[in-house]
Amino acid sequence: MSNAVKYTNKGSIEVKLKPSHNIVFEIKDTGIGISQANQKKLFDKFYRVRVPATMEVTGSGLGLWISKKLVEMMKGKIWFESKKARVQLFILACRGCRRDLKCRN
Repeated sequence: MSNAVKYTNKGSIEVKLKPSHNIVFEIKDTGIGISQANQKKLFDKFYRVRVPATMEVTGSGLGLWISKKLVEMMKGKIWFESKKARVQLFILACRGCRRDLKCRN
């Protein structure tokens, strides 16, 4: 969520929670866009997209890597989809979670 805020100066950020037998969070933004080459490395430790539009944005390159590790520890999955050049959709699915957000082992 913080990346969507950092990289979306114009446009919109949409957050959805889709409870079912799994909990699915979706974060969609119309930020600066991510090239195909950068998409492949997005969840790598210490990786940051280096383009002119990101030079003034601070960060360590650990946020998405840590998010992925935490989600995997909860037996969930996080992934990225690029619908258009400037629309990003990050999805987190937690398996075995109920609507009250208590996860089963």
